[in-house]
Amino acid sequence: LDDFYVNKDDAYAAEELSTFFARDRHPTEIRLGNDYTYEDLRSSPAILVGAYNNPWMDRVMSDLPIAFRESGEILWLEDRTKPGQVWRASSDGRRGSKDFALVARVLNSKTGQFLVIISGVGMVGTKAAGGFVSHEENLETALRAAPAGWEHKNLEVVLETDVVDGAPSPPHAVALKVW
Repeated sequence: LDDFYVNKDDAYAAEELSTFFARDRHPTEIRLGNDYTYEDLRSSPAILVGAYNNPWMDRVMSDLPIAFRESGEILWLEDRTKPGQVWRASSDGRRGSKDFALVARVLNSKTGQFLVIISGVGMVGTKAAGGFVSHEENLETALRAAPAGWEHKNLEVVLETDVVDGAPSPPHAVALKVW
């Protein structure tokens, strides 16, 4: 949807998350593009899907240790606490061989609310991240390496996925940050 800045992989991720919450009978509301305000984010917990097409991402991620970066057409994830630690997707878009994604949980974000971020460096990475968080066994596997007490802290997980015919393979965690 060009006027709402939503690509199909973001939509797939949002649908998978909505299905996940519906299984546990948690009501969800999906907002697209600019169809939500800062007050909306302050009034309830939220999941932000997508990075470069989400107008709120820069605002809520500015203090996180792992963040999205871009220079011209080149996009990547960077660990600001470890200079030189970056994750770059293949440069040929949906036909590339690798993509990366970030899943973050911020307990008390700048909005004052619980916030989850699900976003890929490329579109395929976002779809992979949506599938990753929608399956509890994926999270359990990734969080085995988390330090004691992670349940009460902020966390970020960097995921890597192979891209096969424009679709993600099951992603796996390549980095975990807890603070």
